[in-house]
Order: sequence, then structure tokens, then C-alpha cells
Amino acid sequence: MNFNARPRHSHAFVQNVYKALVSLLLMLASAFSHAQCSVNGGGEQNLGQFSTLTFFSEPHNTSFSSGFSCQSFLNLGYTNRGKYRVEVNDGLLKRQGGSATDAIPYSILDENDDPLPSNQDHVLDMGRINIFGGPGDTMQLKLRIEQSNLQLPAGKYVGTIQMRWYYWACFAGAFPFGCLSSSSSPGFKVSGNSVNNWGTGTLVTLTVSVTLNKDCMINAPSVNFGSAPLVAAFNPVTQTLNITCSAGADYTVGMDNGKNVDAGTRRMRMGSGNSYLRYELFKSASGNDRWGNLGSERRHSSTAEVAPGIYDGSTTQGFVYRAVIEPTQATPPPGTYTDNIVVDVDF
Repeated sequence: MNFNARPRHSHAFVQNVYKALVSLLLMLASAFSHAQCSVNGGGEQNLGQFSTLTFFSEPHNTSFSSGFSCQSFLNLGYTNRGKYRVEVNDGLLKRQGGSATDAIPYSILDENDDPLPSNQDHVLDMGRINIFGGPGDTMQLKLRIEQSNLQLPAGKYVGTIQMRWYYWACFAGAFPFGCLSSSSSPGFKVSGNSVNNWGTGTLVTLTVSVTLNKDCMINAPSVNFGSAPLVAAFNPVTQTLNITCSAGADYTVGMDNGKNVDAGTRRMRMGSGNSYLRYELFKSASGNDRWGNLGSERRHSSTAEVAPGIYDGSTTQGFVYRAVIEPTQATPPPGTYTDNIVVDVDF
């Protein structure tokens, strides 16, 4: 018995496989037709709002967008090429409307947190684009501001950075068909794994800013009248309120009426009962002007007894006041009387 086998329609089978491959390649080409890398500065990037008094007490490493992004995963089977450099950067965030000395020094760190000097080419690890944050995310760099003793006025501090990007990236392809979808900066030419021409690159202008807000530190020591058998035996107590505010900021300071005010008169209270002890707070050690929190009862920073009108961000103003228990009131039941006063600063 003879067994014979003859392949049938072999030409048609090969033709179908070829058509399938062509169809697959066309679908791949269509799927990645919109995949690309791009450079876009976008709008201003505000890196946060901070207190003028505490901002320089520690270093800051703040991420910002470099402007370079890819909208699809790169094909790591190809040697994707890229580099970039900082072309314009004076290393200063300058206060809008401020003087030349109102500036925050900074440095730029690359994706590995290494310093990024100006006008030096820096190799771009294209493989990291797949890792940073996924497709569509821009590559992040960092702005570093060192700890210092700077005292600067409040305001928005803005800096401009110009960077140039060179890149060639493949998104779809396989041997032996070549790269089916790629994206490149202007004039970038490749041949195999070699760069024939880096081209002119793409220039992007980045605007970054930091906002420093006015702030104050208030040191308000407690007032203790001590003890006495009769109201008339309490002596006045002189105390000093110490305030340090942002550089360049004058202000007014007020004291509210406390928790137990009655007809505009401050009162201390014994526990949660109905026994009160009237008292008042006066400006300076000997004056009779009531210190309150409205209008002329407030105090301006220029009237401080200590360092009046010095607004350098580190000098403390001292405001002297006198606390007096009203001597003509009837002596209330014995006990401990307290009140809480809120101190406010208005710029």
C-alpha cells in the first residue's frame, strides 16, 4: 500500500499569511499613528505657597515639569536617542515688582537628582519615559533651594528657564520591518543605530514660581496678678508682647475683649460660675489708652516701644502694655479667676 501526501493550496496559504502580516502591520501603524513625543512649556508652574518666616529654615527639592513628554510607551527594541541642555537660566527667582535684591537663588537637578549646569548636553535616558509616570506624563526635573538666612518680602517669585530638547523615539516596529511609528525633534536624522544629524532641537521656555506669604510670630507671655485679700490690693502688671513679621511688612496689632466681656469691659471668671473680676489692658506702661482690636484701639508697628518701624524679617518689635484690675468693684468670692485674650495682626 502506498501512502502519498501532497500539500494543497500551498501558494494560497503563503499568500494568506502574507496578507495577515500586512494587515497586522497596517493595524499597528494605525494604532500608533498618534503616538509621539513633544515639547511644551505649558503655563506657569507654581511650586507652592510658603511662609516668609520659615521658608528658608530648610532646603527644598520641588519637582517641576521639564516640558518633554511621550504619549505612548516607547519600543525598547530600538535605540531611542535623546539629549537636552539648559540654555538660559540665571538661577534666580525674582519677586514681581520687587528690587534687584529680592531674589531666591536656586539650582536645577536632573532626573537623577544631580546638578544640571547650563549649556552642557545631558544624555536623556529614553527608557525612563516608560517608568516616570506612564504615557502622557512629562519628565520631571527638580528645583533646589538651599537653607539660608535670607529674609525676603512676601510676594510671587518667578524664574524663567529655557531648555533645548533633541530626540528620536520609536513606538512600534519589529525586525525586519523597521520602525513603523517614530517621533523626533526638528532635523534629527538616524541611520540604524547611528545619529547622522541631531538637528536644531526644540526650544522650550519654562516659567516656575514660588509664593511667599506674609506671616508673623507672636510671643505673648501670660499675665499673673498674684493673690490679694481685696480687689483694691491688686497691683497693675506690666508685660511686653513680642512680634516678628515678614520683611517689608508694617502692620497693626489688636487684642480682643476676651471671653467674658460685659458692656465693653473685660472680665475674668472663676471657673464656670457667675463670679467675675473686671480688668483692663492699656497701651504702654503708664498710659490710659485702652488696647483693643478695632480702629484706633489697635497699635501700629511704628509705635512699638522696642525696635519700632524696623521690618527686616528678623527684628522683633516689643509692645509694652499695662494690665489693671478695676479697684472700685466689689470684691468677689475667693478663687482663681482667668480669661483668654486673642492677639491678632493685620497687614
